[in-house]
Amino acid sequence: MTLMSAQSAAKELQRVAPTAGRTADAWVAVGEAWLGWGRARLGPEDAGIALYARGAAVAALGAAPQHRPAQRLLARAQLTGHDFRAAYDTAVALTAACDAAIASGDDDDDDRADCALAHAIAADAAIELGALTDVDAHLVVVARDAPDLAPIRRAYLAYLRGDVQTALAGAERAASPRAPYEAAFFDADLALYALAAGDVDAALALSARALTVLGDHPPLLVTRARAVLAQQVDATSTSGHGPGASPSRLAEAREALSRAFLRVSSLEASELLVSTDGLLNADEAALLVRDTEGRVEGRERAWWIAVHAPTRIAEARRLVDDELARRRDVHTRAIAAVVAGVEAATDPRARAVADDLIAGLGPIAAVDPLTKTLVMRARTPPQ
Repeated sequence: MTLMSAQSAAKELQRVAPTAGRTADAWVAVGEAWLGWGRARLGPEDAGIALYARGAAVAALGAAPQHRPAQRLLARAQLTGHDFRAAYDTAVALTAACDAAIASGDDDDDDRADCALAHAIAADAAIELGALTDVDAHLVVVARDAPDLAPIRRAYLAYLRGDVQTALAGAERAASPRAPYEAAFFDADLALYALAAGDVDAALALSARALTVLGDHPPLLVTRARAVLAQQVDATSTSGHGPGASPSRLAEAREALSRAFLRVSSLEASELLVSTDGLLNADEAALLVRDTEGRVEGRERAWWIAVHAPTRIAEARRLVDDELARRRDVHTRAIAAVVAGVEAATDPRARAVADDLIAGLGPIAAVDPLTKTLVMRARTPPQ
């Protein structure tokens, strides 16, 4: 589905739903259309889209309080809106009802499908909450009743635990056979895992293939740029000629990162542009730093302040504490370590906080490119 057709479908369904008897099914169709539009946009989760989808779910549940598709839609909308605790609680409540029906023997294929999808949502939310043991438990049910949904999640779980080879093997098995559009998302994951494993050539090939389908997919563009830059480092090391990356490859990395930044105001892209030699001149870097401040919020704003405005670190602390109250994924905890690292310049006790946060990240801190960047920043005294 194209971006325009997904948007048109969502708006048309929202227009006709109130006149369609206000049935739960009609409202679920509206919410699913909005989430479909969000997927077609290929950007970060959009608060407006989540709000529309959540409103449709609430309307559906008003018409039929026990309507399982509506309950599932609500959990997905909460997940899309980054309300991870609520998404987890909603999904777990749905799994309890489904599991009870299955345990009693009074179930059918729909019960098992509903249960597997709810467990998948719960697993996704638990990842964001940093509850990886809970993810394992949910994926047991997903693997039993919806085998297609489990492998990619298990691959990502392995990656979060620093087991890149298992992640690669699992994602490769999950990727085949798939339709081209769906396969491209698997290629995007595989490109990241290959880069983490040090296989730059594979990361370049996979990211190039995925980009032909997904176009301006921001995380993929960043992975592509990181792979291009890593290739330049490898080439320099092999040649023994010292620094001197290919201008054309630097231009490719700059273009990819610029597209990612313009598409979703990606701070990861912005920071790579600013910190990598040869991508921007001093004036361009200063302009980008100033422009970025007005574009980022939440945990990314905390990261920006810690790096570029450390005298405002109290503001960064408030922002990151708010984020930690609702999500404890690896990147949020790593950004919290960056903030604590800056605080350590004036409060020696904060160094222990930063070190504890880094230690708590586990093996992923040594393999994930963004996490490695954040950890390095947390260990570097502010300039």
